[in-house]
Amino acid sequence: MQRYFFLGTLISGLLLMFYLYLLHFDDFSETELVRVSYYWLPLIIFGLSGLAAVNTKDRGGYLRLGSTPLAYALIRTIIAVAIMVFFFEAIFPGM
Repeated sequence: MQRYFFLGTLISGLLLMFYLYLLHFDDFSETELVRVSYYWLPLIIFGLSGLAAVNTKDRGGYLRLGSTPLAYALIRTIIAVAIMVFFFEAIFPGM
């Protein structure tokens, strides 16, 4: 059941990314395109992390960053969003 939840969030993130970047690319400035990545990228990271955790648990492995696939995916997503915020707010504007 968790596999389908994580797969759904992954597909939702991909669909949102394709919608924004393929259908409405010309409607946004470069800065706005960077800002909308805060919407779809965490969904993709959460879905991928959750699927990886479910697959690891199914193979008998244990998860270091949490006891359940949901906790593992949430921790990974929080870390990735923190890195993303640092990059987009501190490094990207100076490029």
